[in-house]
Amino acid sequence: MIRTVIYLILFILAIIFLFQNGGQPVTLKFLNWETPSPIPAGFIFIGALLIGAIVVWLYHLPQIIALKNKIKGLDRKISLLMEDIKRKENELNEIKKVKEDLEKKLGEKKEEIQEEKKTEEVKEEEKEIESKKSSIFDFLKRKKENEWKIFYLTKRDYMFL
Repeated sequence: MIRTVIYLILFILAIIFLFQNGGQPVTLKFLNWETPSPIPAGFIFIGALLIGAIVVWLYHLPQIIALKNKIKGLDRKISLLMEDIKRKENELNEIKKVKEDLEKKLGEKKEEIQEEKKTEEVKEEEKEIESKKSSIFDFLKRKKENEWKIFYLTKRDYMFL
């Protein structure tokens, strides 16, 4: 952003310089070479700016190419990572489904165990009731036996008397 602002300011300054000095003819000399007729200074200035821009662009071209290649490589890595993320999300969804199935089975097993416990409790209650019944009948039997014993004892005792 800062570079763009600097380049824009330099371009505006070059345009101002071109309008102020563009009409003056100039003869160029370089080593043994010389322009056959004077050239307007504006054309020379524009040519110098273009040559300077080309030289700067050529100077930065390897860096630009390297950065573009790096961007392509990073884009490939991003796409591979995105595919990996999608694959992991699919695996996670499958694991969630398996978890839900296992939780259902666990719930069913818990219900079965609770039912078994209930049936065991009912059986135990039935056993208790049976044992109470049998204890009552045993009590009654014993009572009757005791009565008979008492009766026999008393009868026998009367006989000895």
